[in-house]
Amino acid sequence: MGILAVGTVNHLKGYDVLLAALARLTSSDWTLTCAGSLERDPTTASHVRALATTLGLAARVEWLGDLDLDDLQACYRRAHVFVSASHRETYGMALADALAHGLPVVATRVGAADSL
Repeated sequence: MGILAVGTVNHLKGYDVLLAALARLTSSDWTLTCAGSLERDPTTASHVRALATTLGLAARVEWLGDLDLDDLQACYRRAHVFVSASHRETYGMALADALAHGLPVVATRVGAADSL
C-alpha cells in the first residue's frame, strides 16, 4: 500500500507522530512517500530521518524533498492513501489535492482537516 504525505518537513507537520504510528504497522505491506522541503527546517528533517532509521522504517520511507508539479501529481496518482499528522493546518492545500485525486485521507483533526 502506498501512503503519501505532502508538506514541508518541519516540527508542525507531525512527521515524528506519523512515523511512530506507522512503526506499529510492521506486519502490513506499506511504503511512505514524503514530498516536501527538507531544507526549510533541516533540524527537524534530520531528526525524522534518523527516527525512521531508529524505528526500523528507513527502507519503507522515501524522502523526496520539493517536487515540481508533474512529479507531485505522479505521487498522488501512485498513492493509495494520503496522511497528515499536522499539529496545525491552516488551509490544507495538500488535503484538497488528495481528495481531488480520489484518495482516502487520514488526518489529525486540526484546522482545515477538522472540516473534512
